[in-house]
Amino acid sequence: MQPNKPISALDVTVIIPAYDAADTISRALQSIANQTFLPREVIVVDDGSNDNTAGQAEAFKPKIKGCALTVLRQSNAGPGAARNHAISVAASKWIAFLDADDEWLPRKLEKTFAAIEQSKEEPAIIAHDVTVIDKKKEVIYNCAKHHSGTGDPFHAMYRRGYVSTSTALVQRTAVIEVGGFDINLPNAQDFDLWLAILSNSKNQILVFPGAYTRHHNRPGSVQTHTLRRLQCSETVARRYFFVLGIRSGSALASLIFRTIVIHFEALITFRKSRKWFSMFYCAIRLPTGLIQVLFSAIGQKQYTRIDNLGQKLT
Repeated sequence: MQPNKPISALDVTVIIPAYDAADTISRALQSIANQTFLPREVIVVDDGSNDNTAGQAEAFKPKIKGCALTVLRQSNAGPGAARNHAISVAASKWIAFLDADDEWLPRKLEKTFAAIEQSKEEPAIIAHDVTVIDKKKEVIYNCAKHHSGTGDPFHAMYRRGYVSTSTALVQRTAVIEVGGFDINLPNAQDFDLWLAILSNSKNQILVFPGAYTRHHNRPGSVQTHTLRRLQCSETVARRYFFVLGIRSGSALASLIFRTIVIHFEALITFRKSRKWFSMFYCAIRLPTGLIQVLFSAIGQKQYTRIDNLGQKLT
């Protein structure tokens, strides 16, 4: 791809859900303005903030020349509802997600569209590695390695697939088809959406190497609720057990593997934060949690996502 290509070549709407993000929203928007290839439009959804988030976003409009910047406001309903709001009015083929406290490197969109052009089959979801910044420590998460095999992409995502929301571009039609983000899940809404999209065997995912997004962990953010994230991840694991059964590979093995992985991830998080009681609780919870997940998943009827969401995006 050549940097002098017309801006209209990037048929992308960037969606930023924002809650009390007055101190970070300008950084996120500046990272979009710095792109070597600009998107068609940017939609910021102020999710009932108590600070000047919307005002800061509005003030950035003159600085992001070449693409439209829209600021929407709603009562506080969570990031999933904010993203759904923006998706319903987005005008582009592709939806890109960027959290208000994250930022992109300048070549993020350029590299993403280069990967799309080089792929044999246009993916429904495309993402890449991510740099996570926590208390000034930077760790690069190699997300691509879990999606580099030739097996069923649904099993790969279900077992160990980690796609940071702020790295992902998704075809809008694929999101609409499954009803958007499940706002009833306090955590793991993105993971649930990726699995819902990949439940359709026609949809593919491409995760390429290179950390073109910087994710900032903030106290009180959704990612910091470790135990709640564990419980929501178990819910998602049960939901898609039926899909595992009609795809290639062992459904039971994937369910067991996934349950162990999410407990292990919680243990590591508790250890790093020195929450010893929580770490001990998580360790002793694994055997019983595994049994509960197995029995509830095996006895569960097929999960019909649209009916359970009680929402419809257009």
